[in-house]
Amino acid sequence: MATGRTLSPIIMLCLTLLLAATATARPEPKHQVRAVWLTTAYGLDWPMAGSTDQKESLRTMLDVLADVGINTVMFQCRIRGDVAYDSAIEPRNPLFAGMDFDPLAFAVDECHKLGMECHAWMVCIPLGKQGKVPKRTLDAIARTGSGLVMTHGRQLYLDPSRRGTGEYLARIAAELTSRYDIDGLHLDYIRYPDDYRAFPKAKGMTAARKAAARREHITGIVRRIHTAVKSVKPWVSLSCATIGKLRSTSRLDSRGWDARDCLGQDVQRWLGEGLVDAVYPMMYYKDGDFYPFAADWSEAVDGCRVIPALGLYRIEYWDQGWDAAEIVGQALFCEALGLGGIGLYRAKTLTDNTRNICGLLRGDVFRHKALPRHGDGSARMDSCTVTLTRVKTTGRRTRLQWECRGAASEVTFTIYASDTWPVDTGDPANIIETGVKGGSYTYDYTYDSGRRAHFAVTATDRFGNESAPAATPRPDETHLGVMLPSLVLGESRMGR
Repeated sequence: MATGRTLSPIIMLCLTLLLAATATARPEPKHQVRAVWLTTAYGLDWPMAGSTDQKESLRTMLDVLADVGINTVMFQCRIRGDVAYDSAIEPRNPLFAGMDFDPLAFAVDECHKLGMECHAWMVCIPLGKQGKVPKRTLDAIARTGSGLVMTHGRQLYLDPSRRGTGEYLARIAAELTSRYDIDGLHLDYIRYPDDYRAFPKAKGMTAARKAAARREHITGIVRRIHTAVKSVKPWVSLSCATIGKLRSTSRLDSRGWDARDCLGQDVQRWLGEGLVDAVYPMMYYKDGDFYPFAADWSEAVDGCRVIPALGLYRIEYWDQGWDAAEIVGQALFCEALGLGGIGLYRAKTLTDNTRNICGLLRGDVFRHKALPRHGDGSARMDSCTVTLTRVKTTGRRTRLQWECRGAASEVTFTIYASDTWPVDTGDPANIIETGVKGGSYTYDYTYDSGRRAHFAVTATDRFGNESAPAATPRPDETHLGVMLPSLVLGESRMGR
């Protein structure tokens, strides 16, 4: 088994050919997660130091992210035993103590205005340094059960081997799910601490038995959180950040650092049992530590539920051989493997546009908008009917209005436009807006490369299931009087 960090010449040649083929006329997926982690710990991304208006600074960040093509924001709301929202369980982090608004609620609302999903990102097992963990948090943990806090080095952690740990984290998950309009809950550091060989601390256990115990303990926690979330809002996506290497493979050795055998993250079981909706392996590496292990993820699990997290932040460091082209190449490779999208850590690298990364992503990776969910395969939207009631073009703007009936739950709308009729709603190049609420939308040609005259509207439920489209009529029918009586053409070019 190879142990080096570089790829063999044969593998490198294959990768080069694959990326070259991918970069030319590739069909871009309509459904693709494009996530970013917005880090609130130490104010790394937000809140911004020196800003007198934190709301406006966050709005500006989210505007940039949406413009790049991001459709999923992981907002860090649980940090180290403290939080960035109004919790009845744990106290606010000091960075948020003086804010007169609820940061998470504000972030969710602003993301939804821009058509992006907002997932509550909670750090699970670490609590912080000894003497720094809030008393309120320790008291809440103690009320859940005794012996749940363990010390390792100078840090305090929740003990994964204790049943009460899963119960405590499930309470936090239930609070977030019930009180906030989040689209997902993202579990970070859902694993044993780094020195995994020391855990669990039981005498007489072989290394193999300890590894199996770690997997059982962490899976038990994930199961309790899954129950807490899905029993409240079944559409909320539950995801986990995992170690970037699932396991050692015939290609390369993980060198004692992988998700399954080292730290208790039994990803294949979680996905197989439906305990999580997606996993985000933290693949903050390149060359031999990235490509073979990305390929292994695509072979080992259902590809559409794996979203590799790329080390975007590394391009900020000139002396480590990283550049923006590395991130673009990794993203295209993941797409070629058929994985479910990519995540980018972290937001500030995008909002600073380090090394023109925004332009490169827009031009090479996120050329068109994408929907973040594939749907759950159900027939929930079969009875939903969207009907266009008004289409009027005045100057450089077209106003669309529609009605929606028969939806079994809350829906948002996706707007499509095309130069040709009928509008192909399977082509992401025709998506002009997602996540629209209400029954109207104004399309402004000023910000489009062409003046598209044909439109379609679909409804999407919280699970990602999409209705049949309501489309503007065939052009030659506009002269035959067969359009809906309420459809107003005005100066429209619909009949061209």
